[in-house]
Amino acid sequence: MTVPTISTLPPAPQRTQTPEAFATTADTFVASLPTLVSETNTTIGAINNALAGALVTFNAYQGDWSAGTYASGDVVLYTDGLFYISLADSNTQEPPDTNWKALLAPANSVFAKDTPRAVAWTKTGAGTAETATGITLEVNGAFVRLASGTSITMPTLTAGTDYAIWCAPDGTLEADASFTVAPTANGRLIGGFHYAPGGNAAAQAGGNTTAQINEYSFWDLKFRPSCDDPRGMTLVSDHFWSDIYLLNTDPDTNGTSANDKTIANGNADYPIIPDVFGRRRDHDLRVVYVV
Repeated sequence: MTVPTISTLPPAPQRTQTPEAFATTADTFVASLPTLVSETNTTIGAINNALAGALVTFNAYQGDWSAGTYASGDVVLYTDGLFYISLADSNTQEPPDTNWKALLAPANSVFAKDTPRAVAWTKTGAGTAETATGITLEVNGAFVRLASGTSITMPTLTAGTDYAIWCAPDGTLEADASFTVAPTANGRLIGGFHYAPGGNAAAQAGGNTTAQINEYSFWDLKFRPSCDDPRGMTLVSDHFWSDIYLLNTDPDTNGTSANDKTIANGNADYPIIPDVFGRRRDHDLRVVYVV
């Protein structure tokens, strides 16, 4: 539809005019204001109607696109890795036809789990893990869909080490000890876990010395502690996150929770003053690290 235009107002009165001319100009200007109000309301109504016909309300996510009939607002994941929303009812066209609109998002902003309130990973063995739910995410400018049960490729695991979980552009999941450099170019860091020197205790029975993934240390971008660095932490009773290990003497280097490091016991071994405060060892230092 054509949106009606608003008429140009007559000249406004100026202080430089003579009194007679000022009065005449002002009368003409003021007399035009009711028309302005009426035309503005008409134009706004026309714009609202135009938008109502152009906007599409989300209806339902239909998964991977396949030949069929889609309703207006249905969203599908196409083979090009992008999500498309149907702009019409009874849509039988294939994206990227004009009946579809690609949905764009800022780089690396999409990370959506089919089960939003649960961690994305599950332990399948002492040193193996997989996705616990379906995940839709963006990697290197394209959308990737991970099915529930997608295995994580593991390196040779070392007890007491934290591992990052990376997603490669082709959807391969890889664990790696580096949290800064992806094992595959353009990969995205999306989670992690701690490979512990032993298993968790069952009730009051005590733990064991079998190196394995601590299943309570799994975290992802939407399920993690609120601190900047979640390494060396575990979820306790589904209520709060805690460091696994006691504070060591060099938390700036090792992190506040690290395996096989000298514990800052307050007797002979004291924590080193952090870099931001001059970094030195001081037996008079009493530091509390808040996680």
